[in-house]
Amino acid sequence: TAPLDWQEEDLLNLVHNGNNVFGSFEYEGIVQITDKSLVKCYSPYHVHAIAEAMNIVASQTDIHIPRVQKAVVTPEGIGLIVMDFIQGAKQLGEVWRDMSWWQKLKVALTLREYMDSLRKIQYPHSNRIGNPFNMPRDPIEGLQFGDLSGRRTPRAGSRKQKLASYFLSYRSHRTLSVKPLPNSLFDTLVFTHNDLNMRNILVDENGTLWIVDWDWAGFLPPWFEYYAARSAAIKDMEEEDWYETVPLFLQPFPEVDAWMHQCGFHIQPSPYVWRNVESKH
Repeated sequence: TAPLDWQEEDLLNLVHNGNNVFGSFEYEGIVQITDKSLVKCYSPYHVHAIAEAMNIVASQTDIHIPRVQKAVVTPEGIGLIVMDFIQGAKQLGEVWRDMSWWQKLKVALTLREYMDSLRKIQYPHSNRIGNPFNMPRDPIEGLQFGDLSGRRTPRAGSRKQKLASYFLSYRSHRTLSVKPLPNSLFDTLVFTHNDLNMRNILVDENGTLWIVDWDWAGFLPPWFEYYAARSAAIKDMEEEDWYETVPLFLQPFPEVDAWMHQCGFHIQPSPYVWRNVESKH
């Protein structure tokens, strides 16, 4: 078992000398510090909220996620979460094309169990949107906000009516000829990963599925998970059968798809994906 009593000075030395997996140390970098542990870097304002969200998932569900060992803010103001390193794991996108139809169906059924389990999480103040541990002024993030994400999105801890009002203003910004989304789509809040893409689903050496990157997780309307996953598949230019698999493990909301389309919101593949599409396919 990896140690839980990391000393801050030793931890910083390990981070600076570790194997950089992704990004930079100062900005959402991921560094493997031992054969069983890695560190992800965060804003000092968000690190504890994300760690607590992961702990809730670990304690209330059977979803395989990396165990949080420690969350700390350095004197330099960098948030660090030490978590378990998943041995031999690959991103789902790396192995999807080589899977049989049966293996892909098994992935979908496992993810469906995971999502059903996630929706049953209970926590005080779960009638407020976003991560319940975040600072009240932190904006909600996600692909659902599209190219209007630069506007003042609803804040963590806001009432769900605030979210409905935001999307009403989204409509007003586009065209008043489109009917607003029904309020019923905002009546229920469920715990949501909110960034479920093929990079954030890992497959280990035993075929076990792991869900990582809980940065945007929180209590949100059920359709948020579905719309984010489908949008990510388009944005990342994933295999078409993955896009078609999403409704097998997440409840479809065609009315939201249609509404977003009528408002003129279209997800575009990211420039990074365009630059790498040839090597990927």
